[in-house]
Amino acid sequence: MEKALLLIFLVLFLGRIIWRFVLQRINIRHLRDHGKVIPPVFQGMIDEATLSKMVDYTYDNSRLETKENLTDDILELAIIFLLLPLLVAKIAGLQWHLIEQALIFFGTLAVIGDAVGIPFDIYHTFVLEKKYGFSTITWKLWLIDLIKSIIISAVLMGIMLSAFMAFIICLPKSWWFWAWVFFTAFEILLLWLYPVVIAPLFNKYEPIKDEELKEKIESLLAKVGLKARGIFQVDEGKRSKHTNAYFTGIGKTKRIVLFDTLLASHSHDEIK
Repeated sequence: MEKALLLIFLVLFLGRIIWRFVLQRINIRHLRDHGKVIPPVFQGMIDEATLSKMVDYTYDNSRLETKENLTDDILELAIIFLLLPLLVAKIAGLQWHLIEQALIFFGTLAVIGDAVGIPFDIYHTFVLEKKYGFSTITWKLWLIDLIKSIIISAVLMGIMLSAFMAFIICLPKSWWFWAWVFFTAFEILLLWLYPVVIAPLFNKYEPIKDEELKEKIESLLAKVGLKARGIFQVDEGKRSKHTNAYFTGIGKTKRIVLFDTLLASHSHDEIK
């Protein structure tokens, strides 16, 4: 039975790798064959040089993603067949509480996964993004962001795992239900806290200064029946020249956020 399940797992795992690779190759081939022909709908709005740069950027990103996915697949197999047996045996030998064992187990896996992803993030940020003139981040800011992200992830993961393991210990027959309730409530809490607690740890948010644009966005919100507690701009230009705008939060923390790069490079109508 175990051998049959192992064989099924390997077949499905290999099938996922092949399917993802095929889709990526189809996309890349389509970009090569047709990506530099301006679609009729964009005639007069974009020139060939810009389109060519967009295609090259997408192509380079796809190649990097392919390599990262392959690395993740190899790492996943190595963890399952090599690391997990050793890790489980080591932790089982510790005379520690079950919650502590779970934190060590999943924490170890998270550290390995994050460590493997760092080189790809560095290459993407400081090589690929700079190659196309997007990245403006410094090594100092990148390192600060990394440390903050690790701390926040560790705290959140610790809370989630501790709660789940506590449910398993105290409510062995219905832990799955209470874990689901807790997870749902925790997700809603994070959605509420993110705009006012987590996001400001990385960026400076302030009310939009362009009053005319603010009035236009508020008019648009009223037209489509949406409500927001504020319209903010964020100093994302210190990391990248990419532009973006998003709607976030829940309840009293609902807000619209516009990148400063968007405000500097687009007209009011384009932003709307």
